[in-house]
Amino acid sequence: WLADLADASYWVYLVHLPIVFGLQFALMDQPWPWWVKLPLVLALTLALAMVSFEAFVRHGVVGRWILGRKALIHPKDRQTAANGSSGLD
Repeated sequence: WLADLADASYWVYLVHLPIVFGLQFALMDQPWPWWVKLPLVLALTLALAMVSFEAFVRHGVVGRWILGRKALIHPKDRQTAANGSSGLD
């Protein structure tokens, strides 16, 4: 779970503010005390940010932009690198 949170940290940073503002606006007129609203907003913000990360970033097009494209390494090149050879021998 912590590894997933670490992977999503930049995305959570980017999207948390609009989510918090939206939730605060939605809960503004509720008669609940602040100590109920605060953990609710925190939990919902983290949940929505993580769900949107899984949907749009990790398995979506946005992930290529934010996380960068991962280069595929041919197995032969991986073995050469593991042996410490430059492959130019």
